[in-house]
Amino acid sequence: MSFETDTDLKIAVQDFYREILSSNHLKPRSSQKLMIAGIVNHIGSDDSLNNKIAIEAGTGTGKTLAYLVACIPFIRRYEKCLIISTATVSLQNQLLMKDLPEIHKLSSINFSWALAKGRRRYLCPLKTENIIEGFGLGESSSQKSFPDIDNSHDDFVVKEMAERWTDNSWDGDLDNFDKNFNDSIRTMITVDHQSCDGRGCRLFNCCPYFKARENWLNADIVIVNHDLLLADQISGGSAIPDLKSSVLVIDEAHQVAKIALKRFQHHFKVFEGLNVINEMKELISSLSNSDEERYYQNREKKELEKQLEILGEIVLEWGITTKKALRGSSSIRWSHELSARIFRLTLKEILTMPRQREVKIEWIINTLNKLINVLRDLKNPEAKIKRNINRLINGLEVLSELKFINSAFSEIG
Repeated sequence: MSFETDTDLKIAVQDFYREILSSNHLKPRSSQKLMIAGIVNHIGSDDSLNNKIAIEAGTGTGKTLAYLVACIPFIRRYEKCLIISTATVSLQNQLLMKDLPEIHKLSSINFSWALAKGRRRYLCPLKTENIIEGFGLGESSSQKSFPDIDNSHDDFVVKEMAERWTDNSWDGDLDNFDKNFNDSIRTMITVDHQSCDGRGCRLFNCCPYFKARENWLNADIVIVNHDLLLADQISGGSAIPDLKSSVLVIDEAHQVAKIALKRFQHHFKVFEGLNVINEMKELISSLSNSDEERYYQNREKKELEKQLEILGEIVLEWGITTKKALRGSSSIRWSHELSARIFRLTLKEILTMPRQREVKIEWIINTLNKLINVLRDLKNPEAKIKRNINRLINGLEVLSELKFINSAFSEIG
């Protein structure tokens, strides 16, 4: 949708720009005016080929003010959303704490703004509840799935988070928690979009993530990072406002390629994967000796155990073969991330690896999801069952990465 005339938009933006400068006792910059004019000439266009613009400008030229001045009058008149994607936390903080509050204070145009974040930045009430229930069994909630962490300390922190969220002294936003905690805790008490039941969860109405999402979906300006912007498009576009009815500004765009490569690549830790697979096998086997067996078909259980066994053999073989390939290659690229050594193989190196045996990873994941739903539907489930649900969810997150890697082998192997 375009303005009634190009002149309408230009006048509205000129008035807005003049108001901001006058209120702040600033003088117009020629470079800033050029950027504003370039954006105005594209933002109202109905032509999909002509409504995009790329601007490169050095530090101190006023890029942020330029795109805010050009976009805010447009989105307010036509009730659209302005999505600003950044690469760094420092720019997000500048927008949230300085630029937007200042413009809002100095101008006559009223608008709201909010920061959008992913699920991993918020406590999951259901997952945390299952962990707390598991404490009553006398075994640390993290001993099985997280054997390498300080169980007693982490369980204490999780309990405190749960208590403070329950009594409303903390909103569940992990960035706002006033005590330090390690990544193992974040893994324990959060979920990704694949593991989240959304509206199907019985704790949906009090979920910290969905409460925060409701706030930013109703804001005029939404600030995101490049990672969330890309992840949301992959998952179907529900975490942030619809791009088709929004104006998208990608600030620090030179970082997008690097972040996109990281977002679209998949990695898998061989030994962690083997531990998860063995834990899934142990868990499925233990269910056969309990009253829970009547809740799923015995034939399906046997096939699941068989597929997990094959998957474990494949992962072990893949790890051994890869290790040998790395020893004989002079072009290996090593990097250090999260204190773990991660290797990257070129397409040529992957193609030289042996073709893996057929394994139904998709079927394994679907069957485990079905089992999780069955256990969740039990009336008055014991604490042990709730803990088993958590273990299954943690295992699924690891196996989901393996699904993509196995798919790549099948396509190019």
